[in-house]
Amino acid sequence: MASKGRQSHARVDRDMSRVTAGRAAADVTGPHGVGGCRRVLIFRSCRPAQFAEALRFARQRHPDAEIVALSHRGHRDALLASGVDRVIEIPGRRFSAFRMAPWTLRRLRLELFDDIIVPQMTALPRAHLNLYWLAVALRSQHVTVLPGEQAPWEFSRPGFRLFVRMHAFGWLIALFDTPLFLAVLLAACITRRQHRPATADGRRRVLHIISSCAVDDAAMQLDELIKRTPTDRYHVEVLVLGRHGEFRQHRVTHEVTFLEHWPRMTRSAFEIRNRCRTRQYDLVHTWLFMANLVGAAGARLAGVPRVIAWVPNLGARNKKGWLRLAGALASSAADVVTVNARALMRDQPQCRWVRESRIKLVHNGLDPSRFLADRRGSRQRLLELTGAPGNALLVGTAGPLTHQQDHVTFLRLLARVRKDRPDVHGIVIGDGELRAHLESVAGKLGLSNGVTFFDGRREPRMLMAGLDLFVFTSRNEGFPDALLEATFLGVPCIASDIGGNPDVLDSKESLFAPGDIWTGAARVLALLDAPSQAAERAERTRERAFTMFTADRTAASWLDLYERCLTA
Repeated sequence: MASKGRQSHARVDRDMSRVTAGRAAADVTGPHGVGGCRRVLIFRSCRPAQFAEALRFARQRHPDAEIVALSHRGHRDALLASGVDRVIEIPGRRFSAFRMAPWTLRRLRLELFDDIIVPQMTALPRAHLNLYWLAVALRSQHVTVLPGEQAPWEFSRPGFRLFVRMHAFGWLIALFDTPLFLAVLLAACITRRQHRPATADGRRRVLHIISSCAVDDAAMQLDELIKRTPTDRYHVEVLVLGRHGEFRQHRVTHEVTFLEHWPRMTRSAFEIRNRCRTRQYDLVHTWLFMANLVGAAGARLAGVPRVIAWVPNLGARNKKGWLRLAGALASSAADVVTVNARALMRDQPQCRWVRESRIKLVHNGLDPSRFLADRRGSRQRLLELTGAPGNALLVGTAGPLTHQQDHVTFLRLLARVRKDRPDVHGIVIGDGELRAHLESVAGKLGLSNGVTFFDGRREPRMLMAGLDLFVFTSRNEGFPDALLEATFLGVPCIASDIGGNPDVLDSKESLFAPGDIWTGAARVLALLDAPSQAAERAERTRERAFTMFTADRTAASWLDLYERCLTA
């Protein structure tokens, strides 16, 4: 292992030596003009779409500069194709001045970058201290931080050092926040609830608490519920963990309030407690893991009569250390723990020490009217976008390009199918940090001309409606909204036998074990060889989805649960 490490650092030294020698020549007669040019370094520390935004920002700010990307190995070709002038690759999987070899750091300093651009996936500074310390170590005279969807943060070198030290001190304080919060959560579990009569107008006050980084599925479910909550029976408010700007307002059409002290968990719990005491809520409904933790703690400390927690995936058993303990305490503090798939009902008692009688199943629901599409027209449009021949069979998948979605299995399955059916063309709808890696895997599998990637930000339902077959290969899933959307559109589907996938398809012939490309390929080939049978199965699944998984039905289940909790 030590030998491999030395070899890796030696390669970096050789690369950097060539870079430094090349810079000396470029300073005299570089591509941007005689006499050298301004050098701007961009960290590849975000998703591809965010890196593209950072690159556009750099080109607008410094049109004549040489743009250099700092990246881990394996992304050089994709970065050069995106438009950067040069790529510097470093070993490892994390940007950190403390994990980087001193000679590698010294070589980077010799570049004398005029500006460093640090794109980050959220506006939370504490989560990006490793990037900040590396930027400080490179001694640039100017640093620009691109914090998610917020306006850029501009710093001189002294101002940036002060900014980093301040947030490093905050991170140190946060270390003591964890044990204190666990004590608060334990105290919340034994706090007595208070009985509160209905307000003068007969309405009950309900507070929804959701994480600022809420995935679209969770925010969509919350929005559909609020739209269908009768205003003559309930007064609804929404509280978001985080500061304004970290939560995309378009996800929830209802007016929202932002929690100011997040991510300080103890202070956030007491802020929620004070709000609940002041506004006298009858019920607090928390959405997603972190909201479950601080929401349950604050609501119970305030004596809120009923607390409902929403657990949407199988990730509880994967939580480590104090997070798993905190999750179990939060579930104990809640009156009802709701899940959105049958598999999660079996999972929760093992992971969170919750009695089965306190676990309720409420499936996700979507508005079917939003999934009306001309499948024939969508297919023709998709053929035009891919350049595939008119007789091609379009087999696709959709979802964020993450390890959880396991698109590698989809690509391997597609390669296996194309051995028997070369007329099959693959479609991947979605974006994420693994985009470049998946494109590389596709090339190695011989799929360079056999699969097309779409970022999914434009016309995702049109793309999905044009498929002949939808394949969902996720390895860790709660209730799969992407799979449900495909069934609403009438697309034949097969999926991995995990989480809520069996709830949607309800047919063993449409399921295969996670990662089992042989069974999955056999399922795909069977449906492609029998299009009438595939269409019949798709129509049957669609009718079932229109009966069981609509937003109206889900909202009715939530409201019925509210009534039973409040009258118990």
